[in-house]
This record gives sequence, structure tokens and C-alpha cells, in this order.
Amino acid sequence: MLHLCKYTKYSAQTVLKLIILHFLYILAQLQSSAKLPINPDNLTGQYDINKDLMSNSSMSIDSGIAIVNKVFDQQKRELGYWLSDSTPQVNNYSPTNLSDSLSFDMLVSAGMSNSLLTKIFEEAHHYQANIIVKGLLPNQTLMQTMAFWRQYAIKHTPPVNIFIDPTVFNALQARLVPMLIAKVNDKQIATVIGVYSVDWFMKKIKTKIEYFDQILMGNVSDQSWSINDSYDFGHHGPSMTIVESDLIEQMQYKLAQIDWEDKKKRAYENFWFNLPLKTLPPALTCQTHYIDPTIKLSEPLLNEKGEVLVSKGIVINPLSYLPFKQHLIIFNPTRSVEKERIHKYLNKIKSENIIQNQRVTLIATDLLPQTAWQMLKTTEDEFRMPVYRLTEAVEGRFNIMTTPTLIVQEGNQFKIQSGCL
Repeated sequence: MLHLCKYTKYSAQTVLKLIILHFLYILAQLQSSAKLPINPDNLTGQYDINKDLMSNSSMSIDSGIAIVNKVFDQQKRELGYWLSDSTPQVNNYSPTNLSDSLSFDMLVSAGMSNSLLTKIFEEAHHYQANIIVKGLLPNQTLMQTMAFWRQYAIKHTPPVNIFIDPTVFNALQARLVPMLIAKVNDKQIATVIGVYSVDWFMKKIKTKIEYFDQILMGNVSDQSWSINDSYDFGHHGPSMTIVESDLIEQMQYKLAQIDWEDKKKRAYENFWFNLPLKTLPPALTCQTHYIDPTIKLSEPLLNEKGEVLVSKGIVINPLSYLPFKQHLIIFNPTRSVEKERIHKYLNKIKSENIIQNQRVTLIATDLLPQTAWQMLKTTEDEFRMPVYRLTEAVEGRFNIMTTPTLIVQEGNQFKIQSGCL
């Protein structure tokens, strides 16, 4: 600045004013582009530069520099507070309320000594921290792994929370334990390896936050920690490698070893062997009986608020609200005579338009496990419609005793005919 004043045709006062104004113009542009909260009537907030510029007609270079420094310091403070307001993940916590804001995860491994794990679980219980492991113990099942960690957890009341979560290890590329993770509102803010003392870790974090506040205030320049970064405190104690394998990788490996085609084939073959065999004798005579599905409520029907939906004593017939639009036929597909009678019945109801807006459902009995699949396929091909297996619910509800049996709706009742097709 002195060099410029020495060789310019303008006075030092004029040049200084031009430099200050140019500086303010650039600063205003920066603030505007960053959408800073600016008061255009008072660019610097509490400090009014115009008062010094206009009232000091004999301003020296040193006093001009002092004015610029005041403006710059004021803007740095405003910039720091603006960053603070717009990035709550940094200043939602401070050294004064940090203990209440922080939560902790502790990464451990079963390879640690019993005494060390005992101390870590005591620390986790005291600070309500989570214990996280990467996977199953070597050559152990999930139940055995859970039993191993449970012996440490239940020593405390309430028990310490334990999670098997390899994704945490993978995200941090963690290879050594113990590792402490500090979080605020589930956002990771710091890590350290070789330490399990939460108190020591909190002191380190407080110091770092105080230091970072100084960065925001413009008092310290440091490019090593971004405002959105989690700070890595490095390695501060003895550590060991993780003995567990990645649980997800273990599961993927075991799944890859399964012969799914063989599983599917066995399931297909064994399906009928796991079901009860329904066998009914052939009907010798034509018999008809009716089932009235009408019900009478012995107690009122209430909703979750205790309000009465249907009063006690009301008589309801479901067929009045939901008609049974089916021709339900139960038969033995191994008896040719029954299949012939079904064909005749189907032709009859088609020719008389009885089947209009209704459907036929075929239900088979006597499906032997060894031949059931083939019998179903052959029968479906013959009738060109699906064939279902007789269940205990249908057999018991309609009191089916022989085959073939036809079930239809007549009036507001079920009509069941056995041996009449």
C-alpha cells in the first residue's frame, strides 16, 4: 500500500478510501452470492465504517489500515456465526452440553482377553454405549456366539446392548479393536482406536470442538477438518485384529453352497408325504341334506372403541350378503365312473345355462403321495380346469361322507347331494 501511494498521482487518503471501498464491494458480493444475512443499511453490523471514512479528513495510512482490520474482523465474526446457524450438526453441541449430546458405540472382538472385555462392558454400561461385533465367533453358530456375548451383558442391569453389524466395521474399514465411535443425533463425529475410556474420549472431543469453534471465528486457520467430517483421533493404545468374519459374507457364502435345485426337487417330491391322505368311499345311493348357515349373536359385536356394531340377538345369514356362486364337486379321480358322471353334469349345466355367472370347482380325494402330482395333472388336462385337494375344513364344514358330492346354494341354504350326479 505504501509503495502504491508513493508513485500514484492520487493522495494516500484517496487511495486508501478507494481500497477500502473496493474491499467492501468484494465482500458484499461474496456475502450476496453466499446468501448471507446482510443488512444493506449497515454492512458491518455494529461498526459503522462510513462514520470513520467521512469524518476523518486527515486519515493516515495506519488509521486506514486499522479501519480495514475492524471491518475484516467484524465480517469474520459474522461469517462464523452464519456458518454456525446454518450447520447445526457442528454447533448443536458445545463443550458445555457435550456430555448430554453424545452417544457411543464400542467395536470389539471375542479375541480380547476376558478381563479387557469385562472392563469394556463396565464402561459401556456406565455410559449406555452399544457394543458392536463384526460377525460370528470362529467355528461357532449364531446361538453359540450370542451365548458368549450374553455372559458379559447380563452382568449389568439393564444388560448392555450388543449388535452384530458388519456394516459399521466396513464403513470405517475397521481392522483393529477396540474402537470408540462418538455420535450426535446418530451422526458420527469422531473415532479413536486402542481406547475404551469414554471419559478420555469426551475430553479429546471437547478440546477439538473448542479448537474448531476458533476456526469458525476466524482465529485459527486449519484445513485438516471439514465442517461435515468425522474426526479421526488415530491410534492411542493397544489394539488387536478382529477374529470374527464378516457376518454378511458368511451368510452369502453359506447361501452359495446350497443346491437350490435339489432343495426344490426334494420339496416337490415330499410335499404329499407331509399331508394327511383323504380317502372317502363311493356313494351307494343318492342322498340330499341341507346346511343353514344362519347365526344368531349371543353377544353384541363391538368395535375397538366399545361401540355396538351389531346388537345382541340379531340373526344373520351370510348367504343373504354373499351368495355362493359355485358348483363345488368332490370326487375321487381314480374312479372312472365318477369322472364320467361329472362330465355329464358339466354338459347339462352348460346346455341349460345354469352355469352362467357361476363357476365349477373340482376337489379331489384319494391323492396318493407317490402319484398325486401326476394324477392332478392328468385330471386337470381332462377337465381343462384346476383341480384342488380336499381339506379338513371343507370336509368337516359340509359333512362330506362319500363321493361324488355336489354342493350348491339353494335359497339361503347349502344343498349337499351325495351320489346324485
